[in-house]
Amino acid sequence: GLKCYFAEKNWKADYKEDVLRFLAHLKDEAKVGTFSVDVSEIMNQDWNMKWEESIVPIEVTDNIAIKPSWKEYNGNAKIVIEIDPKMSFGTGHHETTRMMVKFLEKHMKGGEKILDVGTGTGVLAIAAVKLGASRCIAVDRDDWSIDNSVENIRKNGVQEKVHVIRGEVASIDEEEFDIVVANLNRNTLLYIEPELRKRCKTG
Repeated sequence: GLKCYFAEKNWKADYKEDVLRFLAHLKDEAKVGTFSVDVSEIMNQDWNMKWEESIVPIEVTDNIAIKPSWKEYNGNAKIVIEIDPKMSFGTGHHETTRMMVKFLEKHMKGGEKILDVGTGTGVLAIAAVKLGASRCIAVDRDDWSIDNSVENIRKNGVQEKVHVIRGEVASIDEEEFDIVVANLNRNTLLYIEPELRKRCKTG
């Protein structure tokens, strides 16, 4: 399906007819089967409040939970990471974030030096330190992410062990890390893979 949104002032009733004609043309060419077009009005509301209501504490593992700063966590996890996500990615609700946290918990023994590429909210850097990392470099090129990660790192009391850098992997002077994590999209990962491998001791 396809959803399109228009500001009310930009909507014209003719648009629906245009779409119907287009889809009928595609059907004649056997490019689509049956179809329907529905138009409804969405009333304006406090979308930020609605979004905040949808973000709840989440237990990533038995030992680790991630909670938004505006919600209480009443579970049994020993490590509770508090995140105020704002405009950055990384609340624990996305599967890849949870996978990365589980990866860190599984492979860390304590005392590691970690590189977190594309840190977003800083959640992986925070998790790494709380799991025993001696030091973590967190890098991102997005200004929102830099400001947000610094705030969350301080909120979780790990600022002495996490150094946040604005830039790319190439901006980092240090050459070798015990573990490199990069919660990024596939194309970006493929592009920077050679640089990531160079930075990881195990390759």
